[in-house]
Amino acid sequence: MARAGAPGGSKYDVIVIGGGPAGYVGAIRAAQNGLRVACIDAWQNRDGASAFGGTCLNAGCIPSKALLESSELFHRAAHEFASHGIRVPRPELDLAAMQARKAGIVRQFTGGIQGLFKANGVTGLFGRGHLLPGNRVRFTPHGGEPELLAAEHVVLATGSSPIELPFAPFDGETIIDSWGALELAAVPARLGVIGAGVIGLELGSVWNRLGAKVTVLEALDRFLPMADGQVAKDAQRQFKKQGLDIRLGARVTATERTATGVTVRYEDDRGQHTLEVDKLVVAVGRRPNTRDLLDPLAGVKLSDRGQIEVDDDCRTSAPNVWAVGDVVRGPMLAHKGSEEGVMVADLIAGRHGHVNYAVIPSVIYTTPEIAWVGQTEEQLKAAKVACKSGTFNFAASGRAKAMEQAAGHVKVLADAATDRILGVHIVGPMAARRSWRWSSRPAPRTCSAPCTRTRHSPRPCTRRPCPWTAGPSTPSITRANSGIIPALLRRECAMRIRPGLARLGLPLLFASATAGAHEIDLSFNDDAFRVTYATVVQGNLRLDAGWLSDDGGQEGDLVHGSFLVTGDAAPGRQKVTAGVGVRLAYLDGDGRDQDGYALGIGGSLRWIVPRYDRFAVTGEYFWAPDVLAGGDAEKYVDGTLRLNYSVTRQAEVYAGVRYVGAEFEDQPSLHFDTGMHAGLSLRF
Repeated sequence: MARAGAPGGSKYDVIVIGGGPAGYVGAIRAAQNGLRVACIDAWQNRDGASAFGGTCLNAGCIPSKALLESSELFHRAAHEFASHGIRVPRPELDLAAMQARKAGIVRQFTGGIQGLFKANGVTGLFGRGHLLPGNRVRFTPHGGEPELLAAEHVVLATGSSPIELPFAPFDGETIIDSWGALELAAVPARLGVIGAGVIGLELGSVWNRLGAKVTVLEALDRFLPMADGQVAKDAQRQFKKQGLDIRLGARVTATERTATGVTVRYEDDRGQHTLEVDKLVVAVGRRPNTRDLLDPLAGVKLSDRGQIEVDDDCRTSAPNVWAVGDVVRGPMLAHKGSEEGVMVADLIAGRHGHVNYAVIPSVIYTTPEIAWVGQTEEQLKAAKVACKSGTFNFAASGRAKAMEQAAGHVKVLADAATDRILGVHIVGPMAARRSWRWSSRPAPRTCSAPCTRTRHSPRPCTRRPCPWTAGPSTPSITRANSGIIPALLRRECAMRIRPGLARLGLPLLFASATAGAHEIDLSFNDDAFRVTYATVVQGNLRLDAGWLSDDGGQEGDLVHGSFLVTGDAAPGRQKVTAGVGVRLAYLDGDGRDQDGYALGIGGSLRWIVPRYDRFAVTGEYFWAPDVLAGGDAEKYVDGTLRLNYSVTRQAEVYAGVRYVGAEFEDQPSLHFDTGMHAGLSLRF
């Protein structure tokens, strides 16, 4: 069997089918969560060599960015250096060296994945995976015999492939896909591109800068309909100045190979037309890779578009089968797939995972670069959302002027009534390099600890629930890099944050803490009532304050405050979190005219029931001996055991048993509460 990484057997906790950004990131995260993981990938390069990384690393994101950077430098050396006072001989293109550099970068990244697999204990398998019923996988190595594997969970991350048009079939010579366009050994004099989307524009820009006459045929009448209209028009003007011939409303009807290249026939509102090119790139989109992936009895449903149907957490219709990346709904973006891979890996391990699809950024790495996140002005108008917009032109930016890249603008869309930021759109220099972090939660609840929200976290968040997934959505920009982004924008974001901090209103006990997730717990029975407020600060510190009142005969009151250090008690599969700390209690025996205080030592435990993660068993216990008690009190015990059920991510109901009691001088024990109780817990 062809393997890369640690040796494995035929039984795993998780099998990931697909080694692209969604698959390999999810596999590594699952292994970091303590699970036994295998990752199957079918990718083969032109020479037949296997490699992890999928389309993105081998034939998409990485090689295209390498050529975009090289072609940009070549263009600037030829056309812009003189204006900077840099006089150099006219540059000569060494395309072979440029391609060799690109290939070296690709090898570095794909080889790095195997190193990460080895370091994290992921078993890498080169070949094809086929999902069978019962979470079994038929693995067929390249050139080898099938082998049957099994796992508790299977993650489908097989990615997507270029769409082939029936009237323009790929031949690998003159009619090529995006991969072929990255492998050209010579600059074509005339290059045709079908499709003015992200891929078509990036590839067209590369070869246009290297000297090709590029014609882009787009069937739609509008340029970049997925982008903001103002941004799209600005970008189109810049591309026209660069020499890109973009023809909108051009519907290709036929192609014919000739001795010198390809004849392309298309029609528009003016009639029938013919275009002669040396090479033709077809970049009209991609389709999910589901062919030969699923056994009909595996129970995984496909949509009409051939995508695997999943819920918000990327669960398929089959038990313990998940799907992520290009093979499911949503934009076909590497970072979107990676986030889904992390989310699924954390959910499998009993942690909280979340992807906010409303704030996924998009980038087109042309010159100028185009980047956006959130909604466009057209989308807001269609939804009848009253909004206001602000625009800053790079022509007014000294930095952009100094770079001789003053074309373009930044556009911010905000709710007309609340100033809530609804969209940010940029066309201009280094738009993609602005390190924007878009948050769908109020700024005061910014996660101050490493969190499962991002794959770059060194360790997962153990909060229940993680504040990234809790509470209503109020987008705000939490981080913006300095430089070209206007200072006015940063000022407005800061103004949106400060009122929230002022309204937080934490109790005096927590006034100096940086607040995270908050919780109110209400419990009761026939004789007693207890209310507790808790918050998590600094990632793993839980503070709470509460009051218990007993009117069942002994008439006692108890006020307490607790300090616990929390964390993951059983990393990986056991789904157990624990806390250790102290509880300071004031004990008022109303019926005895006695009072006292005690410092209890103890902690808490929470166990999520495997396969039934809505259920959890929780408990806490604090005990104070005589030496830690004062006033009239001599001993103190506070213990609870509950069965919890999560109604939503923010609400739980529970039932359990509890004993809260104390001993006073020369008196029998005072039972503040004993026996069964019920209650609910609300998180915000």
